Amino acid sequence: MPDARLPLRRRHSALRTCITLFAPYGFRATYHHLTLSAAIPRRLEADPDALVWAVEELHEARVLWLTRAEEYAGRSSGL
Repeated sequence: MPDARLPLRRRHSALRTCITLFAPYGFRATYHHLTLSAAIPRRLEADPDALVWAVEELHEARVLWLTRAEEYAGRSSGL
C-alpha cells in the first residue's frame, strides 16, 4: 500500500523498484505503459495521485498474472 507520508520522489523510486520485480512487458515498456495510463507528470507534485493509480494498475496486473499462473500450474500437475 502506498505510504503518502513518504516524499514523492521516494514513492516514485519505490514504483520503479516494484517494476524491477514485476514487469510484464519488460522494465522500460511496463514503466512507459504505466506512465501513460496513469498520466504520471514530469513534475510529480502536479498530480501525486498518479503514482497511486500506477501502483494500483501494476498490482492488479500482478494479481491477474498470479491467478493465471496458479491455474496453469494446477492443469500442469494433473499430467
